[in-house]
Amino acid sequence: METKHITAAVETFGYSEREARFLWTVTAFSGHFLRAQWRQFAGVDSYGRTDQQLIDRLLNNGHATGYAYRNVQLYHVTSKPLYRAFGRENSNHRRQPSSALIAQRLGALDYVIAQQDAQYLLTEADRTEYFRDRHGVNDTTILPERTYPARGSSRPPVHVFFPDRFPMTTTGNETVFTYIDAPADSFVPFRTHLRTYAPLFAALKDSWRFVYVSGKQHKLAEAERVFRETLTSAQAADAADPDLLRYFDLELRVERKEFATLRKSHLEERARLKQRYDAPKYRTLYEQWHRKGSSTPDPDSAKAATDPLIRCAGLSTFQAPSLAL
Repeated sequence: METKHITAAVETFGYSEREARFLWTVTAFSGHFLRAQWRQFAGVDSYGRTDQQLIDRLLNNGHATGYAYRNVQLYHVTSKPLYRAFGRENSNHRRQPSSALIAQRLGALDYVIAQQDAQYLLTEADRTEYFRDRHGVNDTTILPERTYPARGSSRPPVHVFFPDRFPMTTTGNETVFTYIDAPADSFVPFRTHLRTYAPLFAALKDSWRFVYVSGKQHKLAEAERVFRETLTSAQAADAADPDLLRYFDLELRVERKEFATLRKSHLEERARLKQRYDAPKYRTLYEQWHRKGSSTPDPDSAKAATDPLIRCAGLSTFQAPSLAL
């Protein structure tokens, strides 16, 4: 949170510093908020002047609209000048999303309000730069990615890394990932999310944690089982592939120039397997496997190279009040 952004909102629009800090947080993580979230952020336990003052300023400035949401009042901050003051005038948080996405963004805001002092990786650029510089992840094929069709047939599709935008923080050398549950979802989207992130988890050099955010008590209780079960199964496909293991073996022998042990058939086999595994992902797996000190290939060393849980410091849960509405 940059001081210049807070100052701009205070001097240009008349918000107090506390209100500006809250609106900066809302525009960064949600676009929507509940009065209860503002009260929690401000440390106000009940309705009163502080609670109402922000709402009045937002509505009078034309910066937000309010409407009924699950028997409470929901506010959507839409003002482009306000977003511009915070350095994010093109944020899609200004648009009206689906009800499921609103719920997830409110859950994310609950989590962020409870973790106000954390260091957040906000943007796609922040995240790709962090994993490249801190963890040496230069292979973008292992980053979570989604492709969107471009507007206009003549333009190429748009590739977006970390499209979920769930809160992500760093604490010292540790990275903290989150997943925000949608109220009507089963665990299927959570499993899909974990499988998408598994290659990145396996590539991290330092410890990492995961926080599962939901409003459903039974899902909070089951989250760790689903988490470990999914990442264990995600690892198995590459680690158990005998052809991949064979490719690692041949590649290592060629790199060491052990040509006395390599026949023509071995080199032909390596060339064939190299075509099959000719993707940055597999080169990254090979380098991870090699870096772990394997002199001869075996299932356990290949498993370690692809294990997304190898540096996991644990999973915790967070019960988001807005997701329990």
